[in-house]
Amino acid sequence: MDYILHKSHFTTQKVPLSPNARILLKVSQQKLMHTPLYNEGRIYLQSLSSMIPALILNPKPGEKVLDLCAAPGSKTTQMAAMMENKGELVAN
Repeated sequence: MDYILHKSHFTTQKVPLSPNARILLKVSQQKLMHTPLYNEGRIYLQSLSSMIPALILNPKPGEKVLDLCAAPGSKTTQMAAMMENKGELVAN
């Protein structure tokens, strides 16, 4: 993904907490939302503070998770990816 972002002229910074997260530098959210990367669903905008609960919980494939704060769903999606879509994830 770093290569694709760099090729699209975005500068990124790695996030120590998550190997899949990047901070985009010197770009507005509006500009990013008008790129093919965003429109094709290849990247998702999520605040770093929203990533922390899933990273701390660290759900594994096959586990059961109940997310009681699931709106709009970015943490739930993050946990599903961490669980490799294997297990039970209930979002409320």
